[in-house]
Amino acid sequence: MQKLLEKEEACIKLSSRYYELVPRPTSLWYFKLYFLKSNCSNFGYLINREPVTPLNDNGSIENEQHLIDNLLDFEAAIKIIMGSYTRLSIEHPIDYCFNSLNIRMKSLETEHPEFKMIKEYIGRTDYRVHE
Repeated sequence: MQKLLEKEEACIKLSSRYYELVPRPTSLWYFKLYFLKSNCSNFGYLINREPVTPLNDNGSIENEQHLIDNLLDFEAAIKIIMGSYTRLSIEHPIDYCFNSLNIRMKSLETEHPEFKMIKEYIGRTDYRVHE
């Protein structure tokens, strides 16, 4: 029983540390930022008083892993976009982004199978603005 309690306490401690490193929109710092930007007069109603739950099952851990993967993708995208602005006088931002991602584009002949596939795909895509 003691070992179970120790493991639960360790899980709570590690979960707490995780939430410090990957804060939620319900975190106090987020609401302070929102409060400062919005000129809101009543700060108290913004704070979510629900406690965060420990990450103690595979489902919640997988969800957090997915969140971290997305955050890392956003980080990479932001770095590439910011890098493109440091080279504006040398290279077009789109060219910089393509080169950073190692993307190469080339023209295709209209009879090329890939050209036909892309044309068919575009033809099936509903590009109209939905009301």
